[in-house]
Amino acid sequence: MREWRVIDSGPAEAHVNMARDEALSEGVRAGSSPVLRFYEWSVPSVSLGCFQRASDLDLQYLKSEGIPLVRRLTGGRAILHGEELTYCLAASSRSGPFSSGGLKQCYGLIGQVFHQALTALGLEPEVLPGAKAVGRAQRSPSCFNSPSLGEIMFNGRKAVGSAQKRWPEGFFMQQGSFPLVIDYGGLRRVFGDGPEDAPESRMVGLREIKPEIDVQGLKDALMEAFESVFQIRFQRSAMSEEEESLAGRLAERYSSDQWNMSRARPG
Repeated sequence: MREWRVIDSGPAEAHVNMARDEALSEGVRAGSSPVLRFYEWSVPSVSLGCFQRASDLDLQYLKSEGIPLVRRLTGGRAILHGEELTYCLAASSRSGPFSSGGLKQCYGLIGQVFHQALTALGLEPEVLPGAKAVGRAQRSPSCFNSPSLGEIMFNGRKAVGSAQKRWPEGFFMQQGSFPLVIDYGGLRRVFGDGPEDAPESRMVGLREIKPEIDVQGLKDALMEAFESVFQIRFQRSAMSEEEESLAGRLAERYSSDQWNMSRARPG
């Protein structure tokens, strides 16, 4: 049975989280086994999709509230991170469970994992086979206003946001967020949503559905579902010295305005 690494990092600053994710993905590209990382955010923060305009957000509000902004390596739209569980999965797209299909199949398989995990927690999630945002949601800079293929919904409200970065040589990194509690007021301020946008009707925190859900229980359910769906075994791990060193160097880039305020062209 194949072994994957699982790393539980706990909370960290926004630029450190993005640097760690990239460092782990570089390790996978260099030949290490697939890795799943769980983490949280030391303070509420905004992550911006790699090609998204920073001007899509209310930057003055972020500055006045001391909310860090970091640009992800993955695509998609912005997320206001807060009380949540965040994950990063780095793996090969040419070997193992993701080798027989492309991007859509990859999202779909991971969506199956999420569906199984949330079902095990007593929820009744729906996995979108494919969807396109319409109307105002199509123009929204917020990730959770724009459901897409393979994502988890509850009664039409998005509960998990995910985005990928894929490399031509056959590797990918997927980052995603399981919000437990959503700051709807903060969303309106950060993304400039008016009353007609009603983020409460488009997204949902897991504790709105089941108040007793906790982070550790969610981690355990996700790990069990990954092992079941992909027939793998997790090996609990920590970042290696080389990965930590690379993450330290990358953190300088993720903390710079030159990276965060300009549309990225990641390699």
